[in-house]
Amino acid sequence: MSEFPTIVLESGWSESQAQLQRDCQLWLEGTAGAVKVVILYKMDPPDRQNQIKATMTFCRYVAGGAPVMISYVCSSLPYRTFFFYLVFPAVQSIGFWGRI
Repeated sequence: MSEFPTIVLESGWSESQAQLQRDCQLWLEGTAGAVKVVILYKMDPPDRQNQIKATMTFCRYVAGGAPVMISYVCSSLPYRTFFFYLVFPAVQSIGFWGRI
C-alpha cells in the first residue's frame, strides 16, 4: 500500500498553467511512480466578454521518461458538454489511461 494517491487533482485560479505543470511533475516524479495520473484544472478570470477560459490537462506517469500531458481548452461551454463530450471521448480514443 502506497502513502500516495493513485490519481491527483490540482486546480488553480491564481496559479499559472506553468506552475500547475510544475506541480504535476512533482507529483509524478517525486512519488517514484506511486501517483499514476494528475488532472490539472486551470480557470482564468473572465475576459471583456465575460467568458471564462478553462484548461484541463491530463498527465500520466511514464517510467524513465517525461510525463505524457494532454490539454483541452474550453471557453464558456457548459461543464457537462466540456467534460463528457470532449474530454472523455478524446482521452479514451488515444488510450491515455492505459493501466492504472
